[in-house]
Amino acid sequence: MLRNGSPEEAGMSASKVAYANTYAKQMVDNNITPAEVIFVARKGIIVSHQAFGTLTPAANSPPLTANALFPLCSITKVFTATCIMILAERGLIGLNRPVIDYIPEFQGLGKEKVRIHHLLTHTSGMNAEDIYTYAKGDGSTIDIPPCEESEEPYFHEYLHMRYRAPLSSKPGEIMSYLGFGYDLLGDIIRKVS
Repeated sequence: MLRNGSPEEAGMSASKVAYANTYAKQMVDNNITPAEVIFVARKGIIVSHQAFGTLTPAANSPPLTANALFPLCSITKVFTATCIMILAERGLIGLNRPVIDYIPEFQGLGKEKVRIHHLLTHTSGMNAEDIYTYAKGDGSTIDIPPCEESEEPYFHEYLHMRYRAPLSSKPGEIMSYLGFGYDLLGDIIRKVS
């Protein structure tokens, strides 16, 4: 459990933590980055949690807050793939198992052939443009069940709006970068763990 405390309580140098805070602020002030949130903790003790910059690039944007959420985009793929491999190593998932074994809602022509390893390697046969077009449809035929307690409501709806998007090629034939594949892997991690 995390709690707020001093650098000294955490066995850290107060001057080094202060320097990290100053340096982060300077990066925003010097236009190296438009905004950032820093979080420094050790031994369960939070010694710094600060925000610098604004929420958006707009001139009238409000200041960024320490509890702002950021999409980390591709950096999360490293952690997602690692978690999938840990689950595979523990025998909780199989890389050659169909995605539908873990996400029954992942339906559509040929999708029973999409395996976990296809999601990891961007060879699922899904195409980002097709998924986007499908999700932009009127949504009248998409049944979204109630959200489970372990799910974030927005992400729950996001996934359900895309589960039935058609494949654009057979799994394993074409490598096409697809963030949605890692979204599916993240949901598998949530369900299995």
